[in-house]
Amino acid sequence: MPGEGDPTYTLSITMGAGCCTIRLTGSVDWQSAPTLQLALIQAALAVSGSVRVDLSGLVFADSSFLHLLLDMQRHCRARGTSMGIGNRLQPVVKRLFDLTGARCYFDFVDQELPDRTAVADPRTG
Repeated sequence: MPGEGDPTYTLSITMGAGCCTIRLTGSVDWQSAPTLQLALIQAALAVSGSVRVDLSGLVFADSSFLHLLLDMQRHCRARGTSMGIGNRLQPVVKRLFDLTGARCYFDFVDQELPDRTAVADPRTG
């Protein structure tokens, strides 16, 4: 079972002028969600404009993660902060939103593709 009590996710929080981008990769289940909850809510409370959640690298999540996102959204709304979830989701995570009917409770936003690093072709000298 993903998680097995060990943090099997990575979390990156980038704070900008009035906005916060949260990126999650790996997997989050009922055993690892509690350790993640405090960091996410603190990030949401530290910003005044918008919170963007990038789940494109999350390969597994269960209902405890969905509950965590709903709780985070509640904190954002209480402060007048908008929260958007990037629309690029792995199939298992997309299915979680679809099967539970939770998709309608979140704002899904366009997600820009990451910048590509140009690699020079050594043959072109």
